Amino acid sequence: MAVIGRVKQKKCRRISWYAGIKNGRSFMKRIISFILALSIFAVSASSYYQGEEKTYKLSKDVKITQKNIEDYFNNGSYQRQSVNIIEANISERTTLKPTIANEMVLGLETLDSQSQRALNNGENVLASINCDMFYVSADPPEMFGIPINTTIIDGVLYTSTININESRHLPVVTIDENNKFNLEHVFLTCNISVTDDEKVQDYKSYLLNKTYSINGIATYSRRINSESYLSIVDYDNNKTYGVDKDRINLYMVSGIEDADNIKAGYKYEGTIIEVYKNCLQAQIPEGCIVISDYNNKMSAEAGDKVTFEYSLEQIDEKGSIIQNRNNIEHCVGAFNWLIKDGEIQTEELSSSSSNELYAKRYARTGIGFKEDGSIIAITVDCIADGTSLGMTMHEFAQLFSNYGAINAVNFDGGRSTQMMALSKNKSEMVRINTSTDGGSRPIATGLLFIAKDGGYKGVGESNNIFLIVGSSLLIAGLITFSTIFIINRKKRQKYNKNDG
Repeated sequence: MAVIGRVKQKKCRRISWYAGIKNGRSFMKRIISFILALSIFAVSASSYYQGEEKTYKLSKDVKITQKNIEDYFNNGSYQRQSVNIIEANISERTTLKPTIANEMVLGLETLDSQSQRALNNGENVLASINCDMFYVSADPPEMFGIPINTTIIDGVLYTSTININESRHLPVVTIDENNKFNLEHVFLTCNISVTDDEKVQDYKSYLLNKTYSINGIATYSRRINSESYLSIVDYDNNKTYGVDKDRINLYMVSGIEDADNIKAGYKYEGTIIEVYKNCLQAQIPEGCIVISDYNNKMSAEAGDKVTFEYSLEQIDEKGSIIQNRNNIEHCVGAFNWLIKDGEIQTEELSSSSSNELYAKRYARTGIGFKEDGSIIAITVDCIADGTSLGMTMHEFAQLFSNYGAINAVNFDGGRSTQMMALSKNKSEMVRINTSTDGGSRPIATGLLFIAKDGGYKGVGESNNIFLIVGSSLLIAGLITFSTIFIINRKKRQKYNKNDG
């Protein structure tokens, strides 16, 4: 009886143990199933979210969002748009800085190459966009790649507009010495004094490194091209932009301190060492600039002393001076206003079928700022396969308005539209938008978003909470499942050993 009793007791313990295990397994199965289901949902939600919209937070101040919108106009037409948005706050951690092709006035270079050079030179470039319009044709070669508008980088003067009419119509992006961003109109002038033994004669120039359509006095620095060789368009070769060489003289001014880095608000001195009569070309040596005189405005000769000073003025739409802006550190050109003081500027122009640049849908690039001072830059793709249709100028302005911009300007678009971002490995730039023709068009100028500190990362480093939570839950579920399996296996082995 005792033996039978022990056997029954063992059977009872076995039944009780298995019942506990069974109940425990059932409970743990529910827990594991819940965790796995939640993780799968989170990862699936991440995949869906990423398919429609991707957001990369590159730093505390800068983030990029990519949106693929199936029915942008929400009218059942299913007109698709690919929109790429940079949102940024300018602060002690973040700034903007223009870039120019090959760091010279003439010539073109892709945005990725310009951005990569800045990155290689130690700038913490987070993102970049294309900017000013430019002369794209290599005929005549003397104009190839010259930006239309005023360009200033680190205070160094690269180009002016061709005249005050262009300056009052074409807005610019500026960042001053206090890292303040603005959209405005500026006009560059140069006061020149020529002194001989008897008298001082004063002149004024409005042209810097412009090689075409010259009227009056112009100045040229070694920043004109990589060879520091000045060549002005000849009227005999181009009746539209050329200059009659029989009516122009060139004055080589030497002895100028830091001549390669001329800035506004500084007085420079030199001496005329040579005069080239009826000439359109000159090699510019170190420490020199060239002054060109069309239609004999100047009276000067070799040996005369020259002092000159550039000044940058903010002007209104009539060309009247508002205030001096020699404190501008960076300046890059735009083409037209999209929004000014909260009012969209493009409706009338976009409704005119004769103005194709405004009325037709193209790839677009622009930048603006909101009421709180935060900056928003947008590119819209125009892709031949119909995956993105592009926008008219007015639609583009409306897009900026929808994002809260109170002031915004339009840059060069079409094949020039480009947006780059820092890669995950932080050693190279990658393309964010899709180009119109599948390539990277060489351009004149770009605008860099730069981190001043080390707290930043590249695209591809996930900021998606669904993906992070989903991955964490999936890993937690697998660990829990593996742990319970191992514990149960050890208990079973122990029980079988004791039972045997």
